[in-house]
Amino acid sequence: MASELDLAVVGACQAVVKYLDDNARSELAAAAIRPMALMKLPEEADKLLDLAQDLGLCDAYIDHQELVGVLADARDKTCQWYEVERKKLYRKVNKLVENKAEAEEVAAATMKRDEHEVRCPAVSTKYYQLRALTAQDWSAPLPAEDAEEAAA
Repeated sequence: MASELDLAVVGACQAVVKYLDDNARSELAAAAIRPMALMKLPEEADKLLDLAQDLGLCDAYIDHQELVGVLADARDKTCQWYEVERKKLYRKVNKLVENKAEAEEVAAATMKRDEHEVRCPAVSTKYYQLRALTAQDWSAPLPAEDAEEAAA
């Protein structure tokens, strides 16, 4: 049974894919979006968002400020999902140890927990990078080249 957070991650990732699908201008971009729609969510949400971010930020004709906002929302929900899953895995391992389960079962659960634990910091880092971009003022004009040379 899918939790409320699972559904939030799926909805946010689908919003990213829809945004890219609606705004992608090239056939190459459109072809890259199709496999993203088939990824298993929320388990592969981080991979989907990596692909979407790479594709979207390389496309010159997409409104990057809006894309960063949609991506940041999806990354936020994905971070929350990873944290909840991390806690579930820790509880599962602790419960297995308390109930004196088979060593193989404890080892498998511990390995799964450790693999998940390794991915959590990367997911959080990507979210905070996007959050920094959303706070950036995109309307500020760049300084003229002559002004840069005069200041040097």
